[in-house]
Amino acid sequence: MDVLIADRYALVAREGDCLECARVRLAEMDGFHLRSSSTSRRAVDADAEHPFFRAFLDAFASPARDGGYVAVGRHDVGVRHGDVVCRAHCPHAPSASPASVDVPEPDPAGYRARDLAASFGEGRRESDLCNPVTGVLSASLSPDLGSLVTSKVSGFVVQHGDHGAFVRAWGGHCDSYARSAHVGLAEGIERVCCAEPDPEDVLTDVPADVRLVQPGDFGLDPASWRIPHPVITAWTRGVDLVSGAAAALPTRTVHYEARVADPVYVQDSSSGCAVGGYDDEARLFGLLEVVERDAFLLAWHGDLPLREIDADTIRDQESLAYLRRLRLVGRRVRFVDATVGVEVPTVIAVCDTASGGVCLGAGAHPDPERALRSAIVEVASDFTVVEDRAAQRRPELLAMLEDPGLVRAVEDHADLYGLPEARPRLTRWARGDSRSSAGATADDRPPVALADLRRDAGAGEGVASDLRIVVDAAARAGVAPIAVDVGSALSRRHLLACSKVVVPGLLPLDFGWADQRALRMPRLADRCRAWLVEQGLAPTDLRIHPHPHPFP
Repeated sequence: MDVLIADRYALVAREGDCLECARVRLAEMDGFHLRSSSTSRRAVDADAEHPFFRAFLDAFASPARDGGYVAVGRHDVGVRHGDVVCRAHCPHAPSASPASVDVPEPDPAGYRARDLAASFGEGRRESDLCNPVTGVLSASLSPDLGSLVTSKVSGFVVQHGDHGAFVRAWGGHCDSYARSAHVGLAEGIERVCCAEPDPEDVLTDVPADVRLVQPGDFGLDPASWRIPHPVITAWTRGVDLVSGAAAALPTRTVHYEARVADPVYVQDSSSGCAVGGYDDEARLFGLLEVVERDAFLLAWHGDLPLREIDADTIRDQESLAYLRRLRLVGRRVRFVDATVGVEVPTVIAVCDTASGGVCLGAGAHPDPERALRSAIVEVASDFTVVEDRAAQRRPELLAMLEDPGLVRAVEDHADLYGLPEARPRLTRWARGDSRSSAGATADDRPPVALADLRRDAGAGEGVASDLRIVVDAAARAGVAPIAVDVGSALSRRHLLACSKVVVPGLLPLDFGWADQRALRMPRLADRCRAWLVEQGLAPTDLRIHPHPHPFP
């Protein structure tokens, strides 16, 4: 019997548990609860420190009925049971985990390959991912019982990295708490997988037949990276979704917490990372996220005269239910057609808050109904959060309004525009005025029907065909998406494939005003001017909107 003693719990490990993973999990949860770095904490073997402790545990803690670990609280003598979930890239993870996730039989009743509930069935409990002893994603699952529109479930941990503490949050926003929990946990798994690479996957010597994607290929002047002209020594292999050829990306553009020798020339995020029932599903939703954010940044920083979507033409029943609930609580929501970058239907939802601010969400998908659903569910969950934070953080946010350099964290971007004082910094489409900066207007055009955003008749019929539609649209836009398998023992444990899709040349979503790449990329002005011409407007109408984006 192996016994580990940490600051809050003594843990009796199950035979076969990875003790190093148990030590890491105990230290991370201790650090989270005690609000200090876990790097100075380490669970120790009981026999080495407390020779009589084992006898106490034998007498006090009965074995777990399911064969998992037994943990005894050092301060309350409470007993907990669970499984030690291996770290994402633990070399001792169960060998039964396959190298990739098999393609399951399609679910005849759904779009995705399998019901997400199957990922959290027997032997893969939600409680093993979220618990105060060895939690991977959070100390608990937190349903938002005060949510007015969606059944939101969320969680978070505070991580302590090379650059200080940061919050790794995740959440599910659906019409039932059970479904929201599964979606949220899947998002949490996705963010863990995308954080650090498997050391074995980091290349320093790339084969000659693999194309290197250099910093200059991202549409940004090499001198404009956080560290100018970065020299890349760490590479991660992926596949070009247009040509099918192998390609190698700088590791820091794939993993946002990569522990590699290269200096931090960019602070990436989990944008473009997604999970799915199999590889193509994960790739599709990762690519759609990149397309959506490129379009959002073009629309925001270009202050483009976007056309409003007629809400009466929405047919998706889930979207209509959210819309009715929003109206019931007195919130006005508008939708605009933001298909301004890659030709994939993209929708932005704008929800006015009670305080006079706004909350925004976006979605992209070949099927416009799915794109709008993704947009509305974001604002339906987050408008109350934006309202509350605008009140709680008001002095801090007012300072950011005066000095954008104070916008540093992910939450700062959305919270800032919860202030009524921030309305003058909104684009015209976010304020409900479609006029461009130079006065050109689309106001005389009636709202567009949602179905008119559709580009392909077969859109929405299946994952494989939709992936091909989006990849072809990217190729027509002159960019080549590169997919990286970032799956790990953690994702495979839950029957999930995980991919990070990087599209060099599209505008990247960055957080922190000092780290914005989009404003320094020629694509911003070039694509906005081209879009204005497509709408029958003059390219000289473009006026760059140089304010922090409000994307959450």
